[in-house]
Amino acid sequence: MELQFSINEEHINKLKQRINLKRKCQLEKTNKTIEKYALFTLKFITPFLAIFIASYMPFIKDHINLPTKITSWCIFLALYVFLWCRYGDSFTRTFSQYVINNRLTKAISNTLIDITTQLKVKKLSQLKGVHRIKVKNEYLTIIGPTHTKTNLHFKEIVRFCENDGFYEIATKHSSRLKLSYLIPTISNAMDESDYKKNINLILEKCTLLKNEKLSN
Repeated sequence: MELQFSINEEHINKLKQRINLKRKCQLEKTNKTIEKYALFTLKFITPFLAIFIASYMPFIKDHINLPTKITSWCIFLALYVFLWCRYGDSFTRTFSQYVINNRLTKAISNTLIDITTQLKVKKLSQLKGVHRIKVKNEYLTIIGPTHTKTNLHFKEIVRFCENDGFYEIATKHSSRLKLSYLIPTISNAMDESDYKKNINLILEKCTLLKNEKLSN
C-alpha cells in the first residue's frame, strides 16, 4: 500500500506559522531561564558581598581596637541582614528584569533562536512537491520530492497523532531532537477514501506494536 500527498504553498505557510509560534515560546522560556539564573546568582553571591564591602569600611581597619571592631562588625552585619531581608527580593527581581530587558542579552538570545528558526524555514521550501509513503509489514518508506528515501520501522515509532491539519510521526530519536515527520490529514494527490484507509492502517500497526510492548 502507498500514500501520496503533495506539499504546497498553503502547507508551507501553515508550518511557518507553527515555527514562529514556537519561536515566541522559546523566547519566553529563555527569558524565564535567564531570570531564574540571575536570581540564583544574586542570592548566592550576596552573602559574600557583605564581607567584601566591609573590608573597605573605615571601622574595619587595623588601627581600630578589637572590641570596637567586633561591635562595628555586628552593627554592620545586622544592618546588612535587615536591609537584605527587607529589600532583597525586590532588588533581585528588579536586577533580573534589567538583565532580561538588556539589549545585549536580548540580542544574543534572539540571534541564537532566529538562526535555528531561519534554518527550519529555509528547509521548508525543500518540502514542496509530491511525497510518497510505502506501507510495509514492519516499516514505512518515506520518499520525498527529490526521491530521497527514509525507512521508519513501526517499532521505533513512539507517537502518531493529529495536530493542526497534519499527522505527526515521531521516533525516539526524532523526539529527542523535537522533530517529527508530517503527513497532511487531507491528500490532494490520491483518492481520499484510500488515503484515510492507509492512514488508519499505519495507526493500527503503531497501536498494535505499542500494546505488544506494554504486554511484554
